[in-house]
Amino acid sequence: MNRLRRIEQLAILALCLIAGNVWAAGSDYRLDKAYTKITDIESLRRGAIIFAQNCVSCHSAQYMRYSRIGEDLEWSSEELRKNMGITGSVFDTIASPLTDEAAEAAYGIVPPDLSLRAKVRGLDWMLSYLKGFYRDEQSSTGFNNAIFPDTAMSNILAALQGIQDPVYEEDHGEKVLVGLELSSPGIMSRKEFHNAMTDLVNYMDYMSEPAKLQRVQLGWKVMLFLLLLIFLTYFVKREYWKDVS
Repeated sequence: MNRLRRIEQLAILALCLIAGNVWAAGSDYRLDKAYTKITDIESLRRGAIIFAQNCVSCHSAQYMRYSRIGEDLEWSSEELRKNMGITGSVFDTIASPLTDEAAEAAYGIVPPDLSLRAKVRGLDWMLSYLKGFYRDEQSSTGFNNAIFPDTAMSNILAALQGIQDPVYEEDHGEKVLVGLELSSPGIMSRKEFHNAMTDLVNYMDYMSEPAKLQRVQLGWKVMLFLLLLIFLTYFVKREYWKDVS
């Protein structure tokens, strides 16, 4: 019975992945490629600061402790408190001051925890979502999103990015969103905003699996060891078989 249930779960997962790929293939709005590097500590630091300044007001990250961030990003306690805006203990997990009740009243939904969001959605999706807000007068927030239509999230990054308007094309009598154009610039240039969001996505990738940072840093050493082991094994084999005829 357990085996059948496991097969059922795998089949459902496969169908979900296929459906997701079909949706992506059929969409006229392409995802941006997130060229992140989790071993880039400076990028992670910048992303962490952006996260603390813009995301924590609504979103929590209950599986991430500030102390782990300070250790991995090589911040002192003072730097950690200043950069992440910590008011409590550095051993606390990242918690939003926004209560579920207040969130329901304001947005009609509780903002999701972001600890594992990069794992769930993928880095390309996250980057495209953050860059994909555009003006929509029919939305309750005044904005919509090219990647996640009818999102309840307001465009908190508008001051940085500026205001984008949608670009549509006709397809069999229907309007199809094919792009976004900047109608009112923000305090960042297009390139600066892209780089800032890449840093944020890089940090969220790290946050979803902090051990990945150490694993990646250790990986090249392991590969070098295995390469040396291959050579040593080859020479041992030659020495062993040279007298065998």
